[in-house]
Amino acid sequence: MLKPGNGIDAVEAIRKKSLIPVVFITGNPQQISDRFPGCPVVRKPFSDADVTDAVRQTAG
Repeated sequence: MLKPGNGIDAVEAIRKKSLIPVVFITGNPQQISDRFPGCPVVRKPFSDADVTDAVRQTAG
C-alpha cells in the first residue's frame, strides 16, 4: 500500500539515505527546480528523446 505523499516527498525521503540519481517528469518543473536544484527535469508533455537526454545527463 502506498503511503500518503507524492513523488517529491518520496525522493526527499530516499535521498536522506542515499544520493541515487533521479529524473523528474512533471507538468510543474519550477517546483522541482526549487527543491532539487541541478536535478534533471523533463516537462510534460515529453518525447522519448527528452527522457533519454535526461537519463544520460543523470548517468553522467
